[in-house]
Amino acid sequence: MSISQDIANAVAEVEFLLTPCKACQRQGLPILPLRRAVVPDTRPGSDPVTQTRMGLRTLRSGYLYVLLDQRI
Repeated sequence: MSISQDIANAVAEVEFLLTPCKACQRQGLPILPLRRAVVPDTRPGSDPVTQTRMGLRTLRSGYLYVLLDQRI
């Protein structure tokens, strides 16, 4: 390939990347729903069976009901 072809290919790739994709056109508030859960203590020297602590985990797939404290 010549240098002009390389430049043309680079410009075409950049133009393709500048077009917004459907994932970038999302609207609304992105949230990551988490739940409190007991997780094993992974610090060195602790027994993971008897030593636990509270942590955050993502929700399993399914439905998420959101209650809004507003009048409709």
